[in-house]
Amino acid sequence: MRGIEIERGPWGLGGANWYRGFFSLQYKRAPSEAEQAPEIPATPPPPDPVSVSFFFRLKPFDLSPTVSLWFTHSRGLDLLYLGGAMVWMFLVVWRITALVA
Repeated sequence: MRGIEIERGPWGLGGANWYRGFFSLQYKRAPSEAEQAPEIPATPPPPDPVSVSFFFRLKPFDLSPTVSLWFTHSRGLDLLYLGGAMVWMFLVVWRITALVA
């Protein structure tokens, strides 16, 4: 993957920083035999916990890994589109019933 190649080459993310780049965090590709070095971690680090804060004054708290699986950007967008579709359908049905009555 080109993004990982750029992180390893020009950006110099190797050694102990092997998994610190954006693409390396996302794909967690283990080093090949030619890239092996003693300072490279054997396994990728676990994902960062999802932090939730409703207001800026409240201290954010971390969700458990099982709960954080339900809080993703794609799930949020799905719910946003589903909610918009439900409002639209409600308005259509409401308008049709008003016209028929």
